[in-house]
Amino acid sequence: MENRKVQLAELIETPITGEWGNEIKDADNQNIVKVIRTTNFTNSGEIDYSDITLRDIEYIKCEKKKLKYGDIILEKSGGTDVNPVGRVVFFDKNDPNDVYLTNNFTTTLRVKDNKINSRFLLLFLLYNYKYKGVHKFYNKTTGIQNLQVSNLIKNIYVPLPEINIQSAIVEILDKIKNIIKRREKQIILFDELIKSRFIEMFGDPIKNDKGWDKIFIEEIASLVSRGKTPKYVEKSKIGVINQACVYWEKIKFENIKYHEDKKDILILQDQDILINSTGTGTLGRVNIFMKNEEKDIIYTIDTHITLLRLKQWKSNSIYLKNYFRIPIIQKYLINKCVNGSTNQIELSKEKFNNFRVLLPPLSLQNEFSQFVEKTDKLKFEVEKSLKEMENLYDSLMQKFFKQ
Repeated sequence: MENRKVQLAELIETPITGEWGNEIKDADNQNIVKVIRTTNFTNSGEIDYSDITLRDIEYIKCEKKKLKYGDIILEKSGGTDVNPVGRVVFFDKNDPNDVYLTNNFTTTLRVKDNKINSRFLLLFLLYNYKYKGVHKFYNKTTGIQNLQVSNLIKNIYVPLPEINIQSAIVEILDKIKNIIKRREKQIILFDELIKSRFIEMFGDPIKNDKGWDKIFIEEIASLVSRGKTPKYVEKSKIGVINQACVYWEKIKFENIKYHEDKKDILILQDQDILINSTGTGTLGRVNIFMKNEEKDIIYTIDTHITLLRLKQWKSNSIYLKNYFRIPIIQKYLINKCVNGSTNQIELSKEKFNNFRVLLPPLSLQNEFSQFVEKTDKLKFEVEKSLKEMENLYDSLMQKFFKQ
């Protein structure tokens, strides 16, 4: 977008530093204020208000530093490898009696009247952050990422079309973002629908109020096996599914590694259940391997994955995946079927074989599986639409803000 470029410092008032104040010790304290922290930041430029901290901050500081609708809050300290410092969020509260401040890891940017649409500036700063436009202003000390705010506002130049064009751009991008949010909610609802249908058909898995048989894994499995640690190569026709691949939502084939030798490997079959078998936070994630005939590649697993191959006349892989996904079952699986210390745990093949699962009639499992497959088809269409909207949003951001 060809526009004149204006120094960020010319578009904003003097940046407002954050305040942390003191811990609240008296419930009747008149200086209790809501404080937004960087933990309330989202990567989409919105504030998560679900966990706002209350602090004791004196009135005079509140009057000088309280947030106004349209303020942009900049993260100046903190950050992680995944989310480096420099994120921005938009303050969208409009009640003058509802006082918010920000903490001392942030700086508030407030636009000057009639200079720029504040949401237009937010969108530009989000784009600038995504494409690493703030990285040159990093200053890392004692393991904490810091942002040189004064250098940033002096050296970043904002494309500045006429104010009516700014408003039109904001309207377009916000409409697309709202569609994206709706698609994301629809996907969550599809998942909730499957969970609800499972309980409706099979009842409470702990109470077993429908009286289903309780069967050991080894009785329904034709194979339970851990993978091996292969010799990796840059590229081959043997793909290795590893811990970074198995998620509840899908198997992320983009994270596969490659093995150099076909000899003595466990070749995956359609409907094999794969279970992440090591690591705090990753252990217990389950998904189903679906063979893709179009790809000229053989898949195996590494030592961090356990394969469960079912006797098809005994159980259905889709039923069992959703059984394992129930939080109480997942917790029981992790607590009862592992070896090792708190920091180094792994799924025990022996204990897993002796893990008992509820086993309704196969006809009911298959009926549930058909419901899941139909729901997943609808979900796939929504995911496809979501991806199209995300690509459109990114494309327009580039068009409007690429310099």
